[in-house]
Amino acid sequence: MPKYDPDNEAKVAEALLCVYTGDYKSMRQACLRTGAKPSTVSARKAGRPSALDRHPKSCRLTVEEENRLVRLILALQEESKVVNHQKIRAAAEDIARERDASVALGVNWVSRFVSRRPELQTTRERLRKKKGVENTSPCPENTMDSDGEIISGLERKRRQIDEEVACFKAQKEKEFRDFERATALEHNPT
Repeated sequence: MPKYDPDNEAKVAEALLCVYTGDYKSMRQACLRTGAKPSTVSARKAGRPSALDRHPKSCRLTVEEENRLVRLILALQEESKVVNHQKIRAAAEDIARERDASVALGVNWVSRFVSRRPELQTTRERLRKKKGVENTSPCPENTMDSDGEIISGLERKRRQIDEEVACFKAQKEKEFRDFERATALEHNPT
């Protein structure tokens, strides 16, 4: 799905206004004046919605069902409940099965759903500001970590532990060598 650009949408709206009011004789002239793409202006004039207003055909839930799911997630987060991808998937599957028992969600459905819903992406910051806590690490109950973030965190922790173990081994080996030298000097005082 293309990114939403508010500046481009303003240019398109201005070009359409120029065309409809008759300020310019052609749509091409209005586009040149406003800086909007002629193909975009033509599409809007034909009645096609913007990328923000369009609902992807591949979506398993309808717009109303997605809005219901968003309201559920926001309500749970307002209560400081843990809302992770597994819970979002379970709730979405329940909502989808109410309409059609054969609807199956894809592997990355939850990630794509969260990424296309801006109100879900900013909930963590909104909760932090509401509680008066700023510039701190997020609480575990308010996070929605992806599998990639969890795996990279575990890998960093494993590397840290490996370094600590290597330092510990080196220190103990040095102590053992010093001990061996001291005992060898006690037995052979030459």
